[in-house]
Parts: sequence; C-alpha cells; structure tokens
Amino acid sequence: TMPVLEIMNDKDGRTLPPLLMYPEDQSHYIVILEGGGFGFHGFSLLAQEDASFKVDYAEKPEGWEIQGGVETAWKIICTVNSLNEVVNTDIVPNVCPAPDPRLFPNGMNEPWIRPGKSTWNWWARVSVDFEEQLKLVNLAAQMGADYHLVDIGWDQKWMTETKSAYDVLKELCDYAAGKGIGIWVWKCSDVSLNLELTKKSPKQKFQPLEKVQVSLDIEEMRAEVKRIADAGAKGIKLDYIGSENSKWKSYMENFMKVCAEYRLMVDFHGCPTPAGEMRTYPNEVTREAIFGGEKLRGGGGAKKKPTSQYIDLIFTRLIAGHADYTPGIFSHPQGEGFTHAMQLASAMMFTSSMLCWADHPEQYLASEGLEIIKSLPTVWDETIVLPETELDKLSVFARRKGNDWYVAGINGYADKNQTYLLNLDFLDGEKYDAFICRDDIDGHTHLIKADTAVVGRNETMDLNMLPSGGMIIRLTEKHKTSKEHHQ
Repeated sequence: TMPVLEIMNDKDGRTLPPLLMYPEDQSHYIVILEGGGFGFHGFSLLAQEDASFKVDYAEKPEGWEIQGGVETAWKIICTVNSLNEVVNTDIVPNVCPAPDPRLFPNGMNEPWIRPGKSTWNWWARVSVDFEEQLKLVNLAAQMGADYHLVDIGWDQKWMTETKSAYDVLKELCDYAAGKGIGIWVWKCSDVSLNLELTKKSPKQKFQPLEKVQVSLDIEEMRAEVKRIADAGAKGIKLDYIGSENSKWKSYMENFMKVCAEYRLMVDFHGCPTPAGEMRTYPNEVTREAIFGGEKLRGGGGAKKKPTSQYIDLIFTRLIAGHADYTPGIFSHPQGEGFTHAMQLASAMMFTSSMLCWADHPEQYLASEGLEIIKSLPTVWDETIVLPETELDKLSVFARRKGNDWYVAGINGYADKNQTYLLNLDFLDGEKYDAFICRDDIDGHTHLIKADTAVVGRNETMDLNMLPSGGMIIRLTEKHKTSKEHHQ
C-alpha cells in the first residue's frame, strides 16, 4: 500500500512498467510488464487512492485515432518466487511474433546480426574528426572490441568540396574492416534529417529538436539507410525518439524493417522501454530507455548514481529487455566513488548484445582487468542469481557462455565493505582456471587487483568488496592432460 501512495503523491502520480512489487518478507514478487504493441501507444500506471493502479495513456488521455487495424500491447502481470526467476522471466519477448522470414530468413540467427563490444567517441570527449576515429579504431582493436561507434556530427563535419560524408564513412569502414572492427554511426530520430545542416543560425549547435517535424515517409528513411549501408557500416544508433505514442512506435518499427532490408543492426536511444520487439526484429540489438552511464559524463559518480540503484535497475528495467547502459566508467570525476571492479561487474550484469563501453579505450588498456574486457561475452547461455542477493544491498550473478562461467558481484552499500562467500557448486566441470578481478582492499584504491587461481567444483571463495565496490571472475574449465588422465 505505502509504495503506491508514495507514487500517487510524487509529481503526477504515475509510474511505468516494468514495475516490481513484493511483500516485506520478499517471499514472492509481482512484475508488471508491457509486451508487443507495435504501433500502439505505450501505457503508464496511474496510482489510485485505494492503493491500486489504473492503466493510463499519459500523452493521449482522451484517446486517439489510428488508421487501419488495431492491435493493443499486452499488459502482463507475472508472479514469481525468487529474484532468479525475476531475471530469467522471458514472457515479454514470448508474446511477440516470430521474425518475418522475408526479412530474416534465418530467424534469430542471421549472420549479419553479430553481437559484440564497441568503443565510442562521444562519452570519452573525443572529437568526431575523421583522424580521431582512426585512432579510436586502432585502440578498439587492441582492447578486443568488435565495433566502434561514431557519434553526432559525422554527417556534416566529414563533408569536403570533393567528398560526401558517406564517401569518408566508406574510407573509415574499409580501414576498420582491416582491423577487424565494424563501424556504427549515430543519426537523429528523423534519419533523413541532418541536424547541423538544418540549423537556422550559426550560433546554434543543432536544429532545436522540438521544432523538427518527423516524417514517416519510408522512402526518405530508406534513402538515408541505403547511403549508410552502402558505405559499409554495420549499424545505426537512432537517437532522440520523442515519444512512445502510436506515430513514434510505427516510426521505430518502420526503421527496423528498412534496416533489415539493408542488413543493418539498430540501437535506439532516447526511446521507449523495450516490449519484446527484439524477438520480431532481431536486428534491434540494444536500446537505451534507462538512466544510464551517459548521465555521468559530466561527473558525480556514485553520489549521483549509487550502486544500490545499479542493483535495483537489474531487477526492474532489465526485466523488460536489453539496455544500452554504457557501463565501465573508470574516469574521474565521472566514476568517482565507484571501484573499477564494480564498474566491470556492471558490464556483465546489464544485458546488451551490443555492449558499448563508455570510457576512453586507454582507461581499459591500462587496467589489470583487461583480460575480462577482452573476453567478456555479450550474450549468455545461462544466468543464475546467486544466494544472498538482495535488492539495494547486494547482487551476485553467475553467467555461462559455452563451458566458461563468469561471476560478478556489486556491493550496494556506500559506507561499508561487504564479504561474499562464493560457493562454486553450480559448476559442471571438476577444475577451472580462475581470473579474478577484485577491489584493492589493502590499498583502498578504486583500481582493480587481478590474480589467478585454480578452483574446483563445490569449493568456496571469500570475496571482499569495498563500499560501492564489486568483483568479477572468469572461470575457464581445465581439461585433463593424457598424463593426468592416466594417473
């Protein structure tokens, strides 16, 4: 009752799915979710005086007109008995249609839809200048990334008297391909629009977005997507989606269809929470819709986004689907108060098949955790929320990819250490090589201290985490040699 009344008294008395509710003893959990709803307005939850919620469409409370057929979104109420079941709930994508075989003849396994890790120039405050992108591509290759994302401004600043921005983009894509790196590019929500070219005054940085009339003309969209695809890019980050009303939801679906025609992956930013669209359009490999690491670009660190908030997002927003959180913030003052091991752990816990590292690659290359950064998968075969995980206070996950396991933990306390006794009883093999990234407990610094060990199934490990700290471990199964087998 009390949380509902608190929501009712806060701002306009609304909240959004996904919403996690539970009794004081946390004996079970109720999750309210949205699924499907392509081309249909997203809903909010309006708190009522009797401690219930009313489904409400905040932008269009009086209703709206839709041309043609109407298919509403699923309103889902899901009851589970543990946080492990919360994280592994897959009902949201399951209410959405399977991929259209005309766009995705191989379904979810299209070879051009390739999960991976990416570097990024914007958060690291690196200029969009072409020469700077070449340097970042080289660094991306050194840190084991798969992609590099070029953010806002490339489609204007790269133009010359003899070359279009797309000619220069092709040069970057060709260069990056030689390094094993694919290129992503940023675009404004109306993909056919160049915000820089349409500004009305030289003093303006970009055209004010609130004055942009977004076109739903698919042919305009297709022309720009084709130019980017022809240059050799692998994906588009589409930003500044202004709403979750029917018009914008339709625009997003059209964009995924057009990008699929040209074999481009999609990352939506400034957008609605996912509702399972990635099942129907598997070229959507991530989306933002989260108060993520981008919000720390100006500083603030753990004071602005405490580790307890990281933990709670895992069990709320992440239930709805992937999140482009842009984790791994090592720089100060942006990451002040966090330990590097905690930030590295968050990169495993915040699911995103296209994992965009926020910080400058030089930060990662200098870290003792580089081996984890290089090897960390972005899709998983199995996830287990380990015992003693508790909202606000502690999150410990084990995740498997093939025969390798990763274990990560986050200490939600900002004012005290936390020790976790890790039981390795979830392992299948007998012996594993462990690469362990811990907090610097003795030196009490924010840096990672890495070491190695050989551990066995059913053994335990004592893991101490600093305030707002964490840990991450890679477990690689050891295979017996012929001599060991004989003995």
